[in-house]
Amino acid sequence: MKISNTFSNIIATSYIDLNDELYDRIMEVKNNTPFWDDKTEKFAGTGGSINWSILENEKLSDLKSKVLNEFYIFKNEHMSYIHNDFKVITSWFTSISPGDKCDFHNHHHCMYSGVLYIKAEKNSGNIVFDPHKNYRFDLKVKDFNINNSHSWWISPEKGKIIFFDSSLHHRIEENKSNEERISIAFNLIPIGVMGDGDSKLELG
Repeated sequence: MKISNTFSNIIATSYIDLNDELYDRIMEVKNNTPFWDDKTEKFAGTGGSINWSILENEKLSDLKSKVLNEFYIFKNEHMSYIHNDFKVITSWFTSISPGDKCDFHNHHHCMYSGVLYIKAEKNSGNIVFDPHKNYRFDLKVKDFNINNSHSWWISPEKGKIIFFDSSLHHRIEENKSNEERISIAFNLIPIGVMGDGDSKLELG
């Protein structure tokens, strides 16, 4: 029997080499970046940087190139979006303290979102994806797979990078480790000419 997984919610995973020098540089930028505190609003229930352009920091220019290189492999070789470039429109640090977590949310005004894990100890909180569909029945299954799962989770690791459709709801499970979990999240949009006729659009 042939199974076709049509209209998929794509989640792509890869790795970036965070050598000691690059890791120390990222942490230096992070430690000098203001974060939301208890007296201000926290985005989606977790600690995030006030700066929404972290990857534009000149000290992280090589990291931004590494992120885009991995994304271009995804969009060119796997999605076949070879006629349009993409650009990062927002990027920020997230900090999940022990015992903290993040509620379900998605991202607007972007096509793809991503997260790069900078520091992620074991049990520091999986990222969980859920399409928020109205499933008619919740059947018990022998083995979960992409055909029968109502949600999908990925465990964080230092250097792991994930790309996903920005409309896909996601949350962070409780950090049950004894260490802060640190990541850089980001959103991307396509640029150039899209569509045709009365639906033609050009973004730069």
